Amino acid sequence: QQLDAQRTRQSMADLAAQQQRLRQTLERSAEMLRRAALEGQMQTVADQGRELAREQRAMADSARAGRNVEPDAARMQRETQELARAAQQLSERLEQAQARPGAERTERGAQQAGQAAQQLQNAGRDPNAAQQAAESMERAAQSLEQARGEQVAEWKAELTEALDQSVQELMQMAREQDALADQAREAQDPSSMRGAQSALQQGVQAAQQRLDEEGRRSTLLSPRSQELMQRAQQRSAQATRETAEGRRGQSEQAMREAADALRQAAAQLTRDRER
Repeated sequence: QQLDAQRTRQSMADLAAQQQRLRQTLERSAEMLRRAALEGQMQTVADQGRELAREQRAMADSARAGRNVEPDAARMQRETQELARAAQQLSERLEQAQARPGAERTERGAQQAGQAAQQLQNAGRDPNAAQQAAESMERAAQSLEQARGEQVAEWKAELTEALDQSVQELMQMAREQDALADQAREAQDPSSMRGAQSALQQGVQAAQQRLDEEGRRSTLLSPRSQELMQRAQQRSAQATRETAEGRRGQSEQAMREAADALRQAAAQLTRDRER
């Protein structure tokens, strides 16, 4: 009966783990799609800004040569106004997503594009206005290009910092788990260590939750890392159960397995960090 109870608990734990992995996969996909959409939108407005800057520079050259550019100036003013509105809206979406570097740079690009649109009002009659508009549009295009680069860099830096912290935490918890296993080998009643083991398990669970959250935001955290973290959590929970039931040999073995699982997870996170 005791063996059947253990098998039942393990089956339920395996089912819960599968459901959790599915939920994490869905959440990760949704977050990654959201970030990919924002990155794609930043790239689109940057491309449009670069093309408008090229056209306005060519128009300024034509204006200085004495050619009639009024029709082109009117068209470009409309297109530049549209770009300024699109960039402003994108900046607001980035701000809502807490993507501040991208939001700030995109807002600056929107303002510069708006300035170019105002200068284009007189560009058809004034070559100097055409030149000023082209220069403003070039600054706008540069800001919009920088927005994407800076935002992507911040997203990567956030995960890199989280991985560094997690590796350190996991290695420390592995050492603590080994120390508890040493104590369990000598203890007459492993259940006396229940509090320390339970606290360690909670630390592993908290580390797993933080990594799950980071994993929803980036592809840098591999599915293998998440799988190994899930295994470390399971091994830690098993060690807690064995300790609570006072099983001396089983408690030490479960703790050793939990420590090994923590080191394996830390090693995989280090590989993710170096990619």
